[in-house]
Amino acid sequence: VYLAVCAIYVCCTIIATLILTLFLNTLHKDEVAKKDAPRFNLDVFRRTLENLRKPKPVLLIPLTIFNGMEQAFIVGEFTKAYVACGLGLSQIGFVMTAFGIADAVCSLVFGPLIKLFGRMPLFIFGAVVDMLMIFTLLVWPFNPGDTAMFYVIACAWGMADGVWNTQLNGFWVALVGQHLEVAFANYRFWESFGLAVAFLLMRFTTTEIFLYILLGSLFLGMIGYFAIEIYDHIIEACAKGRMICIDLYNFYRDSSKQNVPTSMEASLISTQPIQGGRSNPLVLPDFDVSLHI
Repeated sequence: VYLAVCAIYVCCTIIATLILTLFLNTLHKDEVAKKDAPRFNLDVFRRTLENLRKPKPVLLIPLTIFNGMEQAFIVGEFTKAYVACGLGLSQIGFVMTAFGIADAVCSLVFGPLIKLFGRMPLFIFGAVVDMLMIFTLLVWPFNPGDTAMFYVIACAWGMADGVWNTQLNGFWVALVGQHLEVAFANYRFWESFGLAVAFLLMRFTTTEIFLYILLGSLFLGMIGYFAIEIYDHIIEACAKGRMICIDLYNFYRDSSKQNVPTSMEASLISTQPIQGGRSNPLVLPDFDVSLHI
């Protein structure tokens, strides 16, 4: 069985390579690069590190890590702790087939839907579906007789994964800009980091604890996403508030200067009698007012 699976995998890889070689048009950038001498370039790595200085890409990192963690859970933990124990090893392939079909279909559907509904409704939909599936797995009284439940969870998880696979890619491109290789490098790096962290946690935690960790990472990722969406509004509001504070400061400073008494007014005020005390009379100097003709 394992040899057959490996053979199928190798055949799919060869077919995919042939399709790309025969039908993919050569990019203009690749044609230009062929004229240059091959050399190792650190520009992508340098730009990837530079993105860590920008707030928006940093805020998207938690959700990208969650994307890798939820993929690791459905592939590693769900198949082992639920499908294998409830339905048997022979049913893992069928359940994951349902997951893959739902993932592929939703990836095709959710791409055009962003033009109709925007990015935020799709992100919220994916987060809500994942959250509901996590709560379902936490409270579900495990029953091997509920065969349909395994397929429903796998299909729903595939729907949410279709959102993350399509929308996160596009969102990274929107944040990074024209450097597509930097955008995809960031996305794949943090997604792979999430996969590695998830598989490591599975080794040292129980399924229930890992589900709580997954839920917490989902909340943290969505908080970062909402912060990105309102980031420009926050910066604009802060700038307006700063200008208002500066105007108020200048107004009070100018008004305080206008209320400062002159030297003559200060001397007159100093001669006013104080209650309970005595003040010196105002002595004016003698002026010669005679008119000389």
